[in-house]
Amino acid sequence: MMAMAGIGVDLTSISRQKSLLQAAADAGALAGAKEGSVAFRGADGVQQTALTVAQNNLGPTADKIGARFAASVDATGSNVTVTGTAQYTSLLFGLRQTLIEVSATAQTLQQMPLCVLQTNIDNSSGIKVSDRARVQAPGCLVHANTNIEAADRSQIDAGTIQVVGDARGALYPSPNIGALAIPDPFTGLDLTYTHVCPQNQPDVVHTGNVRLQLAPGYHCGKIVVKGNAEIEFLPGEHYFLGSLDFKGSTRLTGDDVVLIFDNDDSFILGENAQVRLRGRRSGRFAGFVIATTHANTNTFTISATRVRELLGTIYIPSAELEITGRSSVAEESAWSVIVASTLTMKESPTLVINRNYTASNVPVPNGVGPSDGAPRLVD
Repeated sequence: MMAMAGIGVDLTSISRQKSLLQAAADAGALAGAKEGSVAFRGADGVQQTALTVAQNNLGPTADKIGARFAASVDATGSNVTVTGTAQYTSLLFGLRQTLIEVSATAQTLQQMPLCVLQTNIDNSSGIKVSDRARVQAPGCLVHANTNIEAADRSQIDAGTIQVVGDARGALYPSPNIGALAIPDPFTGLDLTYTHVCPQNQPDVVHTGNVRLQLAPGYHCGKIVVKGNAEIEFLPGEHYFLGSLDFKGSTRLTGDDVVLIFDNDDSFILGENAQVRLRGRRSGRFAGFVIATTHANTNTFTISATRVRELLGTIYIPSAELEITGRSSVAEESAWSVIVASTLTMKESPTLVINRNYTASNVPVPNGVGPSDGAPRLVD
């Protein structure tokens, strides 16, 4: 009877350890499949993520049971398999050991587009939303190379959320913590120019009911637009060697344009300004609507009440994008991508990140996938 009782204890313990090991392998395979759903992720990154999540899922138990994991990606890149082993040692039958083995395979159904990327690995601020601010990015990947925090009553909703460091607050779905850093997908974008502006350039102020069309090229000095002025940027590349400040009930429009800021300048879109900008459709800046250099560490501010369209990629890799106010931003854009050193939102704005790529003639830059999906366990 004692032997039968001992066998029962062993079987129960083995079953419990196998369940823990299986749950960890499942979590690792699913995390790897999520990583594989990012358009430019390689097999090494997928495997490392799967192993890290599986190991972390067990926590201190991993060492106690001698758990070991291995991960692999099939030739098509669509299936991630995590295998796990552990040793159960019976204390009742002479330290007899029993090998426990599990396996889990997850399948990436489609690729998840990268829509929000916080780039700077040394920036502890990362992505931070507070007050009642919201990010709505259904079917998109929101990734932070440092931390994500949704403080107060703020919230982030996305197709997938992943973070290298820490994640706190109302984040849906639950974030993948401990992900590998995603490198800047646009490091090869050439933003250099040779134009030299005259020294002591005075501010250019547009006010009243004026309606202007600005040709592409170089814009020297600070441009201030206020009152009821309307500014239309004509198609092409617009280089700003000075800041851009919109206030009042102004109107800013542009189709097939990209606004490029030098090392020291940025924009403020404030008050009741209405903004409708659609990115470049061709050329080396195709798919971009706003860009600046890696040397620019300024803050680009959106607090206007009517920022309807920012269609394309906002590329400010070393700068901060700050969104404040109480209105929706970019909700009428067919699609948007944000690549910034820091994303800060406060008060109660709603940032809407759409992914309707086929509804726009603005192409999507390489590094952002055209479809969404979710991984599932298949074995």
